[in-house]
Amino acid sequence: MDSFSNCKHNNYLPYTMAALYAQQQQWNDAIVLNTAERVCDASIANVFIIKAGTVYTCPLQEGCVAGIMRKFILDNLPALGLAVSEQPISTADLLAADEVFLTNAVTGIRWVGRCQNSRYGNRLTNHIFDRLLKKG
Repeated sequence: MDSFSNCKHNNYLPYTMAALYAQQQQWNDAIVLNTAERVCDASIANVFIIKAGTVYTCPLQEGCVAGIMRKFILDNLPALGLAVSEQPISTADLLAADEVFLTNAVTGIRWVGRCQNSRYGNRLTNHIFDRLLKKG
């Protein structure tokens, strides 16, 4: 981990490989794990999970990209009355989540319907989208 770890343009190869793998598998995206085998990002977005009403994302120290939309979401979720926690996320945490969504500056918030055999709801994800990003 160095001072450039959170800049995607300096560490793009794992993201490119993840995107190619997702394309080969005919998936919409793929999860990128860090060197400790914990969830870091998706190939084109930051990862958030929701469990028991709390929104989790990995801290920057885990190697995720310091995304603009990630910061916006973290800064604005408390105003919606939602608990937010930055903590390491294992693949088991991801698979046991109630909801999962991805964020980036281009697409905003994208709900994840499933990962492996896990299926996810979208009630809070829709609420977050409606309150923070919906236009009109």
